[in-house]
Amino acid sequence: MIDPYDHLTDHELTDDELDEVDRRRADRRNRRVLTVMGAAFIAVLVGIVGVQWVTDTPDTADELPEFTLTTLDGEPFELRSVVGTPTVVNFFATWCIPCRDELPAFEAVNQDVAGSVTFLGINSRETDPAEVTNLLDATGVTYPVVIGDDGTLITEVGGLAMPTTVFVDADGTIAEVHSLILTEDALRDKLDEHFGVAAASPAG
Repeated sequence: MIDPYDHLTDHELTDDELDEVDRRRADRRNRRVLTVMGAAFIAVLVGIVGVQWVTDTPDTADELPEFTLTTLDGEPFELRSVVGTPTVVNFFATWCIPCRDELPAFEAVNQDVAGSVTFLGINSRETDPAEVTNLLDATGVTYPVVIGDDGTLITEVGGLAMPTTVFVDADGTIAEVHSLILTEDALRDKLDEHFGVAAASPAG
């Protein structure tokens, strides 16, 4: 960065003027430091509120892997038991604000396409069923939700952030992995794109 005082030499300035130049230079340095610190704080905040966590970019699995999860009632749940119908698998967490924001939209679409597309929620990196149940009650989610992913599964399927939504064909092939929030309209468009399911918004 150009210093506007660099062209002045010490002998061109009085002592008072030199003191003023030093003060202004210090002020400029302090502003730059505060700017950098502010940008760093915003980046951290975005990481906490939005992305939640980011992994090294993994290779997306070709198909839904074998993985045993747990129902909210404590029963084992085999992930590949959903194979046979087109499935939307949504990874979320109770502390993830974008996850919470998109759940009502997922429920609305789930209600519209019931019987044609299966919805499955996977709570990731949490172990308390009560906290998950409270979130489902608050957001109105009625489709099946399981727990038991310690971060391994979301990484294995190619998820980069929270929330992550995986679109799985009826034969278990992964059609798309989408990380970060989906609006209701965007979710409907993806069902049409991947599964040929017309899930037009009621308003449209």
